[in-house]
Amino acid sequence: MLYFDSSILVPLVRHEASSRQVEALMDRLGDERLCTSHWTMVEVASGLARDVRMKMMGVKEANKTLQQFENIIDTSFELLLPDAADFERAKDYVARFETGLRGGDALHLAVAARHKVKAIYSLDKAFVKSGKKLGLPVLTGIRI
Repeated sequence: MLYFDSSILVPLVRHEASSRQVEALMDRLGDERLCTSHWTMVEVASGLARDVRMKMMGVKEANKTLQQFENIIDTSFELLLPDAADFERAKDYVARFETGLRGGDALHLAVAARHKVKAIYSLDKAFVKSGKKLGLPVLTGIRI
C-alpha cells in the first residue's frame, strides 16, 4: 500500500507546476493500492477555504475542485481513519524536536506508519526530510 499526503494530491485537481509529473507518477504506479487519510480531506478543504477567503478562487470553483478531489479519492484511494494511537504517535513524532515536524504532517506519518505502507509520497520537502529522520519510507516520487 502507498500513502499520499495532501501536497501530492492537490496537483491532480489544481493546475500547479507539478501537475503533469504527479499525473505521470499515478500512471506509473498502475495497480498498486493507494491510500490517504481522512485528515487529507480536511487539509484540502481547508486550503480551498483559504483560497476563497483570500479571493484567489470563487465559491463555485472551490466547490467544483473539492468535488473533483472527492471523486478521485472515492474511485482510486482507500481512506484510512486516524485512531487514538495515531494521535499519540503523532505527538511523539512532534516531540522529537530535531525533526521540525508540524502536527498535521505528524498525523499523516503516524497513520501511514500504523498501516506499514511501502512508501509515503509528499511534495513537501520539510515533510520528506522529517519523515526520513524518523526512519519512514518518505519520498517525493517526482523531481521538484
